[in-house]
Amino acid sequence: MNDNRISRAVLLRRGPALLALAGLGPIAACATRERAADPTGARPAPAGPQRVDVWWSIADNNPSVPPAWEDFKRRHPGWTGELTMGVTYEKFQASLAGGIVPDAYFGSFQTIQVAAYKKIFAPLDAYIARDKVNMDQYYFGSKAGAVFRGKIYGMPHHSNVRSVYVNQKAYRDAGLDPNKAPSSWDDFRLAIQRMKREEGPGQLDRIGYHPTWQIGGPTAIMYFQANGVPLLSADGTQLGFATPAGVEALKWVAETVAALGGKGALDEFQKRFNRGTGEALGRGATGIALAGIWVVPRDAMTADPTAQIAQWPVPGGPSARGKTFGYVAATSGVVPTAAPRPDAGWEFTKYQASVEGQRFIQEAEGSWDQACIASVANDPAALQKQPWRKRANELLGQARHTAYFPFPGAVDVEAAMNTAVNNMLAGKQGPDATMQEMKQQVQVVMDQYR
Repeated sequence: MNDNRISRAVLLRRGPALLALAGLGPIAACATRERAADPTGARPAPAGPQRVDVWWSIADNNPSVPPAWEDFKRRHPGWTGELTMGVTYEKFQASLAGGIVPDAYFGSFQTIQVAAYKKIFAPLDAYIARDKVNMDQYYFGSKAGAVFRGKIYGMPHHSNVRSVYVNQKAYRDAGLDPNKAPSSWDDFRLAIQRMKREEGPGQLDRIGYHPTWQIGGPTAIMYFQANGVPLLSADGTQLGFATPAGVEALKWVAETVAALGGKGALDEFQKRFNRGTGEALGRGATGIALAGIWVVPRDAMTADPTAQIAQWPVPGGPSARGKTFGYVAATSGVVPTAAPRPDAGWEFTKYQASVEGQRFIQEAEGSWDQACIASVANDPAALQKQPWRKRANELLGQARHTAYFPFPGAVDVEAAMNTAVNNMLAGKQGPDATMQEMKQQVQVVMDQYR
């Protein structure tokens, strides 16, 4: 096999054996490896050609990754390695248990938080200091979730700001001002009243705003924060969302879904759109969407290249009137603690976070992610080619809230929160009971990470 190829089958080849070994546990596997990454001291940079194997959590549909990989090899003559896409964190852990580990891995902030806690990923501070990487050059939202207990575990690759997106034509046709940002949750309700159209009883044809559809993060996390509710206590050790304003946010979501005809009607409406809320937004079947920026270039503009989509921050709820919010999430490069060639893994991770590597985030044909360095993100050529980037970058620069639960075990926490919300929307319980269920289940998860 040519070890320079982009390998999409490596995990398929190794998968059955690795899955059988998953029960061994990643921490035990880490402990048995002799060549563990130990960037607690600033070792010299590697000299001469190296091998570097890189795994990505995303599938093959991100256009920025292959050209950056090829550029890295051009800049590092003689280097070899494999690039493997679609390795979820679950697959990564199974592979780790079997003793097969990449030199660099790219995953989400949720992944970094839990893996740093479990010591599966290594801190990068010494590498950063040795190579004098300027961490101030990155957007806040591109790096915040890669820090755990004061140490940096991930280098920024790409960001996606979560904001409000408005189809201006659909908004105008409903008698609303397409140039006036929604300034409250009441504005969302007004859009629903003006735009809601049914083909028949309980059969939605057009909506103004769907509060739970593809918003780019767990429903409760978004609305809690936009109503002035903290997710965690001030010291970050306890949950902080179980407040009257938290219940108020849940009540608003439940009432808004009911105003659209209920969860069943919305579920049927969603089935009409293969590309989700972005497609509905582009076609004018929904007027407003709360989602990640990717829904604009990838989905809305694909559905209708002439669609005019305005981008706005999220307005505050009843307990946070007059305030605006933006949510951040990102993908970062890490060096696994058990990486066989950690220095080589760092070199590729550093490259992807550099100006040279970052330009591929938006230069690749069909790209939709946001570069993490402002000077790259606002490159004039990129803005001319994709004008939507200018406003998206402004919103990314302003965003200070998270599209994820900022705690180890985030995936389990978010699943528990979504289960409680789904029970509420299905009519099984009210907002107060939903809050109690959510509080209890999230506490159970958090207690496992003390």
